[in-house]
Amino acid sequence: MRSPAILLLAFLFAVNSCQRPALQDKLPVIALESGENRVFTYTNKMSGFYLGNTHQHNASAYDGWTVDEKHYLLDYQIYANERLISRKSLLNCQYDPAKLIREYPQGMKETFAVLDSIDALLWIIEPADTLGGLSFEPVLDQPIPGKHNRLDLQNQHLMYTPEEIAGGISGDKFKWLGFNLVQKEELIIVVALLADSRQNLTQELDRLIERCVFRLNLRERRQQDIVLRNDFRCNLPELNSAVIWSQIACDALVTNQHHKGIWAGLPWFNNYWGRDTFISFPGALLVNGQYNDASEILRSFSTYQLSDSTDLWYGRMPNRITNNEVIYNTADGTWWFIRELYEYVLYSGDLATVRELFPVVKRAIAGALKYRVDPNFYLLHEDAETWMDARGTEGAWSPRGNRAVEIQALWYTALQAGAVMASLSDQPNFTEHWLAISQTLRRNFVNDYWNSFSMTMTDHLNTDGSRDRKLRPNQIFAVSIPDLPGIEPLVNEEIKAHISSRVLTGLTYRYGVSSLSQNDPDFHPWHHNEPVYLPDEAYHNGTVWTWLSGPLIGALTTLGYEDLAFRLSFNQAIQILDWNAIGNFSELLDALPRPGASEPGVSGAVSQAWSLAEYARNMYQHYIGYQPNALTKTIIFKPAIPYEISFISAKVPYESGWINLEYRLEEEYHNFIVSRAKVSDTLNIVLKFPGYPDQYVEHDQDVDVIEFRLPVYTRQQYQKYTQLDWYFAQPELRTELTAVRPGPGIVLDPAVSVMCWNPVE
Repeated sequence: MRSPAILLLAFLFAVNSCQRPALQDKLPVIALESGENRVFTYTNKMSGFYLGNTHQHNASAYDGWTVDEKHYLLDYQIYANERLISRKSLLNCQYDPAKLIREYPQGMKETFAVLDSIDALLWIIEPADTLGGLSFEPVLDQPIPGKHNRLDLQNQHLMYTPEEIAGGISGDKFKWLGFNLVQKEELIIVVALLADSRQNLTQELDRLIERCVFRLNLRERRQQDIVLRNDFRCNLPELNSAVIWSQIACDALVTNQHHKGIWAGLPWFNNYWGRDTFISFPGALLVNGQYNDASEILRSFSTYQLSDSTDLWYGRMPNRITNNEVIYNTADGTWWFIRELYEYVLYSGDLATVRELFPVVKRAIAGALKYRVDPNFYLLHEDAETWMDARGTEGAWSPRGNRAVEIQALWYTALQAGAVMASLSDQPNFTEHWLAISQTLRRNFVNDYWNSFSMTMTDHLNTDGSRDRKLRPNQIFAVSIPDLPGIEPLVNEEIKAHISSRVLTGLTYRYGVSSLSQNDPDFHPWHHNEPVYLPDEAYHNGTVWTWLSGPLIGALTTLGYEDLAFRLSFNQAIQILDWNAIGNFSELLDALPRPGASEPGVSGAVSQAWSLAEYARNMYQHYIGYQPNALTKTIIFKPAIPYEISFISAKVPYESGWINLEYRLEEEYHNFIVSRAKVSDTLNIVLKFPGYPDQYVEHDQDVDVIEFRLPVYTRQQYQKYTQLDWYFAQPELRTELTAVRPGPGIVLDPAVSVMCWNPVE
């Protein structure tokens, strides 16, 4: 049997060799230039994550190692002969999905990794004697007076009690934290581990030292599986990289913290949010065929449904599940759950799960009908119960009670999807009842929310029945949320076009969709450090939410404006690859670049699940146009191919198998090739390529490949509603120095003026 040292050397040789094995060739790598500091993050797929800086030492309270919502480690430092090795001296830094490699002067190399399925960190430093006298020091949130805090070859063990980690506070549910340092051949290996007791920690540290390389290889193999499962390629390298990184980063947020779920984002949303989970669901789990995780998450969330029929929130799913509480203040999480249960069966054909969870659907709709609908069948809610939840110390800066437009779209879709699932569960009475309600709701919705004179959509109805006419992006959900096979549209094609055009021209910049029009008097362009105003006042009143691009891109591609949509998608690819956290997608952007800047600032969570998932979903569901319906054994491809793309190859899941699609633009033909793997059913394949008649083919096991060849010169004009405006909004920043209204508790010196946003009249 080979020794751990030989295995470790072989592993490191494989990592750094120019002729790497196939495993490494499949893992994407982002290499950083010297001095180019970037944020990075890893999770252990359970309840732990690490947030750090590549070229700087950590400083934020959220930096470092967090496990089970407890912060254990701020950073670590490496010394040679008592001198700190500064990260600013880095020659090279490489980030891949499994590990971070830093190369320092004099040939020293550090490999850092978070290990899967265990609360442990790993460092490999080579060669051990490059600089001599090497030592390793953990950096805690606060130093412990009098404690030896350094590991080297003379002091190879270090242990912290829960009270030491918690800053002297006992009983705060912290674990024991231990470190071991060993030398094997030319390498220094350091591991950190959490355990419930001193005895367990000592035993597990010794075991981990011997198995750390094996565990790192397991992590790399899991990452390779993600790459193979998400086989999307086109002629644009930036797009290929962005798609795979969005899936890798999103997969890192699919965790098993007490049960399976999707973290909303890092660093401060390392818990499960109902709304975020199911908005992220199709892009994180369905388009890549992770049906086991999808089914488990649906089941685990369903156990939290409120089942007391006397409760006014009867039937609701939780807004948030943390270690300490379950919170139900959400009007939309329940309906996102029902939508995604329905979409899950369209992909997987898993009727057993639908029938098992149908009582959850029935309870949710019954609770709403009993307690939370008005005479027009609109779903009622409080100000802070939509995704634009209330913010600010004086209350809700963006109150949207009590009938928001997207809540009605979700409620309508849940009724329609519920009706189908009732039929699948042999309960036709519910099918008829819910369909009748949905049809009444649709008629009322168009009458009350759509202004046929101004051709505009209302954001929400107030408690007195008046219409709120602020230009916000929520109206786009009336287009995107019901957009599923088997669901009747909520509004007609003309209304969809007007909504999409207005959201595009009034709210969408080339980098994302703003939460409020810049011409609104309540608009605030900068989320953090906005002069005078409180940071959260901009949260839903101007800030760009990157996930909002998802539904807009879906609408634009459906309407035939894929070239315009792709400009936004390509810009987002650059954000994923080059902005802020490596290979990740932020929660927010400033609405406008700050004075002197060419790009908007990044803010909010550095890795946001619904942003990452929506980016991947757009690629599969809108540019490829993949629409499976396992209930009818039908697969629709409705490709929206932008001008810049001449080649696409992708693998998409269907039930327990896969469908392969390849597109090539040749000199005279658009060529589409469809093949299948591990799919035994006879399928109806429909190609709906805009500008051509629909193509229908029955695809059975005896036919390996179907090819569609469409002559380029016969393509017809397919863009409708060309009389509408189809262009991005232009950010306009007024730079006059004017006095502004202060936030709560802030007093302005009358003699001092500050730069602020002043809307164009």
